[in-house]
Amino acid sequence: MIRRIALLLLLILPATVTSQIPRLPGARPGTPQPQRQQRDTLNDSTRVKWPAPDTVMQRLLSKQGYSITRYLGDTAYFDANKRVLDLLAATKRPAVVDRDSQTVVSDSGIYYTESIRHGVAGGHYVLTPPPLPDPFLLC
Repeated sequence: MIRRIALLLLLILPATVTSQIPRLPGARPGTPQPQRQQRDTLNDSTRVKWPAPDTVMQRLLSKQGYSITRYLGDTAYFDANKRVLDLLAATKRPAVVDRDSQTVVSDSGIYYTESIRHGVAGGHYVLTPPPLPDPFLLC
């Protein structure tokens, strides 16, 4: 009697186990599943291709004891009296400010007022690494 029950269980269990394979609703067994698409298809918006420095710029960048700040944009407005810089982006070229280890990339513009040490990035922007209390604050 026990042998019959064991034999019956051996015949029933494999069918039960194979029928418990999870499938998507409506999917037929044996049909190939569609491949997953890459989740993040956006380009890295913080990667900036800086123009190659000329000899004067190379010499300035190699000077010791100075903090390096680089600017990239379509149009720059600088008011020397008020010490205000407006850096505007082009349609396909962002406005970028890179100071020491902090980079700000904006699709519309970056605006900085020296007298109050206040910077604003307009539009969609990325700040890498996260902001420090000084020198660049975002509103």
